[in-house]
Amino acid sequence: APRRHIGTLPQGMGIPPPMLQQFFNATLVATGLLDASKPGEPAIDCTMQSGGKFAFVEFRTMAEAASALTLNNVEIAGRALRVERPRDYEPVPAGVLPELDRAGFVGETPICTLAQLTQHSVSGGAPIPMAMSAPPPSYVPPPAGFVPPPPPSGPVAPALVIDESKRVLGLSSMVTDVELADDEECRDVLEDARTECAKQGGVAAIMVLRTGAAAAADAVAVPIAANADKIIFVQFAEPAGAGNAARSLHGKKFDGRLVLASFHTDEEFEQLKGLPHHSA
Repeated sequence: APRRHIGTLPQGMGIPPPMLQQFFNATLVATGLLDASKPGEPAIDCTMQSGGKFAFVEFRTMAEAASALTLNNVEIAGRALRVERPRDYEPVPAGVLPELDRAGFVGETPICTLAQLTQHSVSGGAPIPMAMSAPPPSYVPPPAGFVPPPPPSGPVAPALVIDESKRVLGLSSMVTDVELADDEECRDVLEDARTECAKQGGVAAIMVLRTGAAAAADAVAVPIAANADKIIFVQFAEPAGAGNAARSLHGKKFDGRLVLASFHTDEEFEQLKGLPHHSA
């Protein structure tokens, strides 16, 4: 069955696979992104990986799996989920699609048809152009048994002053020591941050110092390193992108941690790139 990778799952919320599966079923039903000609539910299985940090959701048809990609950034427990194709994904050969369609595995949704899936296969996996005729409802009912998180509490972010002359943005509290110690996990965090920042403007580069790099740096040659530990640095194509991202992310909670934005020069960014770091 076609599957989708679900990343950036909320941690510490106790969301089991059946609940995540039902969340996708409820969301696809609420948005109308399912094959209404078929009985049952579109999501047929869910497996958790890496201690619940990401999951794979399987769908009964290719069209429903493709349509699920439009749910990227849908929120559960206050966390925007990353919905994407698995890294080992390869399009089904176009010649096989008619037979799969007759067997009922292709399906059709309001935004994904056999013709679109065929073009996707012929093109070697080019993105499927999908657009809703009307925007989906803003409310998505939670799955049965879901317990909402408590109201936000804790520290409040200080007032943010936008520096319109700088295109490098620092974002604190978006990566942990555990994630920094794992190259794959850290890359996933950086890719998520890049995706979020790209909504506000073109992203030229993104990085975070490796564990211990800030403490070992020459304080004279790289003075910014003293305050760079566990901060993701994003270099935008233009200062406007950095300003927009700062307005969007400053003061938000990321897995319960308060994100603080700061502005930096291109020279400081280049200095940090000379230290051991992760990038994406």
